[in-house]
Amino acid sequence: MKTLHKLTIAGLIAVAVALSATTLTPGAAYADALLAGTITSAAGEKMGGVTVSAKAEKSMITTSVFTDESGNYYFPPLPTGKYRVWAQAPRRMGADKNGDYVYVGNSFGGTLAKINIHTKETTLVPLPDPEAHQPYQIGVDKGHNVWTNLWSTDKVAKYDPSANQWTLFDLPTRGTESRHISLLERDGQPLRVIIPYESARKVAVLTPRTEAEIQALKNQVGR
Repeated sequence: MKTLHKLTIAGLIAVAVALSATTLTPGAAYADALLAGTITSAAGEKMGGVTVSAKAEKSMITTSVFTDESGNYYFPPLPTGKYRVWAQAPRRMGADKNGDYVYVGNSFGGTLAKINIHTKETTLVPLPDPEAHQPYQIGVDKGHNVWTNLWSTDKVAKYDPSANQWTLFDLPTRGTESRHISLLERDGQPLRVIIPYESARKVAVLTPRTEAEIQALKNQVGR
C-alpha cells in the first residue's frame, strides 16, 4: 500500500504545515506499506532537500526523511498505526530589540536568516552541521547574541553576530524535540535560557557562564 501526499510551502515566514493524519494498516507489524509524497513550492516547483517527518499517535519517536531532487519523499516501512506527517519550513523568528535585525530559523535548510529591517537585505548563516542542526524558535539577548533550540539534536545553539561564531550546548535529556525557547534577563542576574521539551515533559534552564565564572563557582564549592 502506498499513501501519497502533496504539500505546498508558501514562503520564508511559513510555518510547518501538518498533513492530515494517515493510517497505515498492513497485515503484518512491518509490512511493505510506504508513506510517500511530493513537496512543491508555491510556484509549483519541486523542492529537494526538505525534511519531512512522521510520528505515530501516542509515540515519542519521530522518523524523518529528506526529499530527493524531484521533491519526492519516501518513508521506510512503518509499524501499523495512525501517523501525523509534516514538512519543516522556516520557523518562528526573533527580533533584536536593541539592533537592526530580525532572525528566522530555516529548519529544513539548517541555516539562520539574518534580515536587515531597514534594507531588507537577507544573509543566510549556516549552522555548524546544516544537515543535522534544525533551528526552531529564535531569541535574541541584550548583547545581540542569537539563541535557537535545535529540535532534532537535543542541543541549543548561540550565534554571536560580531564574531560570526556558533556555540553549541547539549541538553541533559534525549528525545526532547524542543519547539520553544525563552530568554530571561534581569538586572544583576545571569542570563537564563529556558527550553520546554516537546516530548520529554520537562523544562530545561540553561545558565551560560564564562570559564572564569565556572572556576569561581568551583572555588566556592571547594571552600
